[in-house]
Amino acid sequence: LVRAQSTNYGVTAQAGGASTGRDESLRAYEIALRQRVATVWELYGKFGNSFRVPNVNDNFSLFTATVNLLEPQTSHDREIGASVDWGRAGYRLALYQMKTYNEIHYNPVTFTNVNLPPTKRYGAELSGRWTLSESVDANANYTQTVSKFDGGSFSGNSVPLVPRSMANVGARWEFMPHTRISGAANYVGPQVYDGDETNAFGQKMPGYTVVDLKVVREAQGWLLSAGVKNLFNQHYFSYGLYTGFPTYIAYPAPERAIFASAQYTFR
Repeated sequence: LVRAQSTNYGVTAQAGGASTGRDESLRAYEIALRQRVATVWELYGKFGNSFRVPNVNDNFSLFTATVNLLEPQTSHDREIGASVDWGRAGYRLALYQMKTYNEIHYNPVTFTNVNLPPTKRYGAELSGRWTLSESVDANANYTQTVSKFDGGSFSGNSVPLVPRSMANVGARWEFMPHTRISGAANYVGPQVYDGDETNAFGQKMPGYTVVDLKVVREAQGWLLSAGVKNLFNQHYFSYGLYTGFPTYIAYPAPERAIFASAQYTFR
């Protein structure tokens, strides 16, 4: 899969008619190979290139009424992996690397979008699934990511808002015909605060674990569901902004919430 694009984008000021623009030639592609080995193993590899052209909201700040014409964001991605199916179980291991240039990032301190210096993300993902019986199945996933600035004044620093570790585990039980209960626990590890590209704060956003439960019933065209999000009422936040030592801003995530829904499909 290959895509080539020539694009022109710019801004013209209503007052005075001054204008600025860019002409860019961009390419995106993906090449992948998958090979079965023996009867249960499968190996794969893929690499590619992608891009994102900044839009009007990226180039213009509504808060400051200023224009900052950004460079297109590009990314070079690599991934290799293996998967295996053993009876009622399946496993997958993937190793990946992403190098991003001119990443478009919103700076909440200046209320403008900017191009970040080059960044590199690499790591591994391990996942598994198990069919424990005709009515019970389970799954788990773990991701380890190293994310660093790969150039510029922040070179070697950790990229904000990228957790080193993430994991989830879930299970589903069909305890009655057409009726099942499912649960999932999601863990997100500590992260560098947004705005702390210098890594000067010395603190990270705390990691957290959230557990959700859900019951679903399907019968005669009806889909009924009810559940609890954040079952154990975990107090956490998934976004924080470093505003200057020793202060930061945090946006609390929702506490325990109970929901129910009903949906009917006409046939």
